[in-house]
Amino acid sequence: MANLHDDAFRGKLTLDRLKTYLASSPSAINSVGGKNSLTPLAAACWNGHLDVVNLLLDNPIHLADPDVPSRYGRTPLHIVTTHARIRRMEIVRALIDAGADVDARDEDDFTPLMYAVAEVRDKDVVRELVDRGASLSQQNKHNQTARTLAREAGLEDELRTREERSSSRAEIINLLVALVVFILAYVNSGLVEDVIKGTVQQLYGITGTKGTKGQDQEIKPAFDETLKDINDIREERKKMKDLEVNGGSRGDQKLVDGKDIDEKNSLITPISPDSPASVASIIPDVSKPEPVTVEEFSSAVNQYAHETNLEKFFAPGDPFLEELAKSAAALRNDPTTLLGSPKNIKRLIALSLYQPVIYCDDSGSMHKGNRWSDQRELVNRVARISTKIVPDNLGVELRFINSKASSNLTAADVDAAVTAVRPSGGTAIGTVLRRTILEPLVYEVISDPNRKLSRPLLICTITDGCPSGEPQTMLKDVIVECKRRLVDAGYEPHSVMFSISQLGDDKKATNFLNDLRHEHEIRDVLYCTTDRLDSKFQELASNEKRLEEWLLKLLTKPIMDAGAE
Repeated sequence: MANLHDDAFRGKLTLDRLKTYLASSPSAINSVGGKNSLTPLAAACWNGHLDVVNLLLDNPIHLADPDVPSRYGRTPLHIVTTHARIRRMEIVRALIDAGADVDARDEDDFTPLMYAVAEVRDKDVVRELVDRGASLSQQNKHNQTARTLAREAGLEDELRTREERSSSRAEIINLLVALVVFILAYVNSGLVEDVIKGTVQQLYGITGTKGTKGQDQEIKPAFDETLKDINDIREERKKMKDLEVNGGSRGDQKLVDGKDIDEKNSLITPISPDSPASVASIIPDVSKPEPVTVEEFSSAVNQYAHETNLEKFFAPGDPFLEELAKSAAALRNDPTTLLGSPKNIKRLIALSLYQPVIYCDDSGSMHKGNRWSDQRELVNRVARISTKIVPDNLGVELRFINSKASSNLTAADVDAAVTAVRPSGGTAIGTVLRRTILEPLVYEVISDPNRKLSRPLLICTITDGCPSGEPQTMLKDVIVECKRRLVDAGYEPHSVMFSISQLGDDKKATNFLNDLRHEHEIRDVLYCTTDRLDSKFQELASNEKRLEEWLLKLLTKPIMDAGAE
């Protein structure tokens, strides 16, 4: 039966319907209810229904309170910074304009800014919350602040104030002017190495050769265009300077003159001929059509393997890549899952290139609450997603801390294997990682000159406690050792990636993972999740499609971060 909460969630709420609902129950506007246990305002925020948000915040009947929490103590601002996929910025502004507390805490003491940084990573929303006074130093139950989370996410610059951002933008414009003038001056100077010259010619169409009249005619349009760009930059700089003078900040900065070029030379890094990624990083990204056909997916998959340095595992045209391309093309038209969206297919392809190893905690403490049953449900879905588009003969490696290992399992096999285990014993997580995973699956292979790893590995660890029966640093030491042995054998360090997630609310486990998260030696190959898996699972349990999508994002986080680097 239709109700206020579900209508808001689906974006179906109108003023007439709101009048009808509130006529019989005025308090419903701030109550938690519906299929998703949310307030009407939080429900509208969840799916980005800006019109419904505005209706609830501004109507002639009864106004919604923007600070009433839903489950887990999350206010509408928490919801929009964790779940909204569209109209996020507009909704954040509408809520704050209506009086929402920008520093509201949920049950784990996370603020909306923390979620904006750690979950959706929306730079515009982060800047908006900072400009509206959100705290950067408030701590959550994991002793994290918005600053520490931003550091992990690479969003530290977004925590600057509007004045600081404007000042930095002026400095960047100065540097751009210096760079363009540098290019024009040095291309014709004879002082530039051939490699740099060639790169400049490719990027800007400037040869630096006077040559014939015909050649001059070819150079002139590019030169004129570059001069136009310089003038545009100078005009923008003038506007910024005027703005800063009016605002009382840094109005005395000057543009860089030609005589300043030598002082800027140290900022210019030559581009080596064997570093295509360096060139690509300074060329604007041009949108390409999303792949649709098998052939287009094949090209995309092969290109991804090349760009992420996985060609040691997959040569161009590898039959495995072709199978992925066929399955990805078929999944694109599957209406039963969200995994077929262009963004999710990219993640799924990246995940499928890795051999999944699910490493489960089966220690005695897993009997507490629903930890074991939640882990079983999660692991089953992880196996299903990990094998979604790989050939049928390729399955999942399943490992436990205390129980026997199983190899090449289907999702159904994984579920049966987890069901058969009875949790008991300790948590020697690092020791067992080396003995049952790294030794047989990695070290025995790379130490044999006649063998090689067929796929990189992604080791997904789930635990509810901190280590026992081994030094607290054992897990870190084992991962460091793995990186070293891979490099010694001629492999990239990210040929084996690790993720670790927490079940339950054990404080020692939380502190252990938090310490692990800040270990600089391994942060390039290890991702520690910030969510408690069981809490997130319960939150999304009623929406299987969203649950799958969240798990896909969780699984691919270490891979995508490595690819970005």
